[in-house]
Amino acid sequence: MKVTKLLDGTPINKKEFLTWIKGLRSGKYSQTIGVLNNSAGFCCLGVACDLIIPPEKLHKDPVFIVGVIPGAQAGSPEWLKRIDRDVMVRNRMLGFSMYHDSLLCSSLTSVNDLGLYSFEDIANILEDIYVEGIYEGSYLDPVKITSHRVSGVL
Repeated sequence: MKVTKLLDGTPINKKEFLTWIKGLRSGKYSQTIGVLNNSAGFCCLGVACDLIIPPEKLHKDPVFIVGVIPGAQAGSPEWLKRIDRDVMVRNRMLGFSMYHDSLLCSSLTSVNDLGLYSFEDIANILEDIYVEGIYEGSYLDPVKITSHRVSGVL
């Protein structure tokens, strides 16, 4: 994993991060919007909460995970509470964003909640940023960007 911390210096737990990626690709989770978890399924960050936060620390109501972001979960690791903003900042710094019905989409919550990307696509985005380090450095590598595995630009 090339990127081991968020832009603000918060360290990313590699094992937890890779567990999340695997969970997004597992087919075990149905994708929903607007909340971490409801009767329709999980948002991408809800998958992380389900897999990473110990069951005894996971706040439910009593069936579904409470909240719209991991920050609503006291047991959430700090990097998970901040990763949505980190993705947004990295994408906006590099000029990556997409307009969808006049909304600027550059965070995990926006692409998930607008139904723009599947869990597989979101896993690819996370890998590109944190495993491959595609968005690292002071310039864009056009070969890396054009080989981006998500159809469209985040």
